[in-house]
Amino acid sequence: MADSRDIDLIEELRSQSNELPWLEFKRDNIEPQSIGKRCSAISNAARLEGQDCGYMVWGIDDATHAVVGTAFDPDNHKVGSQEFQLWLAQRLQPSIAFSFRAIAHPDGHVVLLEIPAANSAPVAFDSIAYIRIGSTTPKLADYPERHRALIDSLRPYTWEHGNALQYATGDDVLELLDYAQYFRLTRQPLPDNRAGIFDRLVGDNLIEKDVGQRWNITNLGTILFATDLDRFDASLSRKAVRLVVTMAEIGPRRSAIGWMAPRGTPVVSRGWWATSTISCPTMNTSQRTGQGGCRGGTVPTATTVVPWRRQLHASNPLCAAVFRQHDPGGADSRLLSARGTEVPVWRGTDEERDPV
Repeated sequence: MADSRDIDLIEELRSQSNELPWLEFKRDNIEPQSIGKRCSAISNAARLEGQDCGYMVWGIDDATHAVVGTAFDPDNHKVGSQEFQLWLAQRLQPSIAFSFRAIAHPDGHVVLLEIPAANSAPVAFDSIAYIRIGSTTPKLADYPERHRALIDSLRPYTWEHGNALQYATGDDVLELLDYAQYFRLTRQPLPDNRAGIFDRLVGDNLIEKDVGQRWNITNLGTILFATDLDRFDASLSRKAVRLVVTMAEIGPRRSAIGWMAPRGTPVVSRGWWATSTISCPTMNTSQRTGQGGCRGGTVPTATTVVPWRRQLHASNPLCAAVFRQHDPGGADSRLLSARGTEVPVWRGTDEERDPV
């Protein structure tokens, strides 16, 4: 998939009418100082242009954008006795996670350098920040208006806007995200076509356009609406939602709120609750039992916590349910899971509870 995406990316870059401030084509110019200055300039220009990344591409003619191939090998290129990529990384401040990729394009060998846009500060090479103006690479300090604009546009990295999955087809997006639940929770009518669905998901930063008419699913979209987190990277499938447990008054008797959460979920509480051995048909055997109680920290051994010795069923054993509403007049308290499913919670008497 990576090779296909890179080829689609090259084709999209070649389709630009001319070189842009965040894009530069090269045949075989591999002079280290020149590459370093352009890394600084393209990173800063990408941020000014609202791009997440900028690119240098070797093996593309800068006039015709034709693939001409290149002999550049960044993995074996050296500056003196030092590996080139290490040499470059040591001279860019603040450090950026640039990456070189060799691409077997059908028309010839191409090398792509992907340069993240500046985030916390202008990117400098050998302590000097550069900027792109047309095809030139002057010092940023010589253009104070651009420096001010860059400072205004800098923003720290936001995890939610990162990509959990790249280069997904439209079918993948509709299968991996519970888009119907998104429309229900946001109280929007479900569009009758894909374009309408994708436009709304893009508008709320749940997905974004990728190259080759494909899509990226953001971390935000994944955490909120994934149909199955296990189909994403393990670092996401282990993410736990922080929950707040509150006390509710129902007539003269106190009650607490229970929830379903994975083992290890952070917990903040106001008051008591007890856990009990429970059975949930949607869990596997190893998840069904566990007891213990705590006022804070994390869920110790229990996968599911309930306030009384009663049984709680939900459609998703990994949902992170939070207290939504209660009726002091006697109606059942309810939970709202992260997936939007309301599940009833048993109310017990003071005699039935087991204070921790």
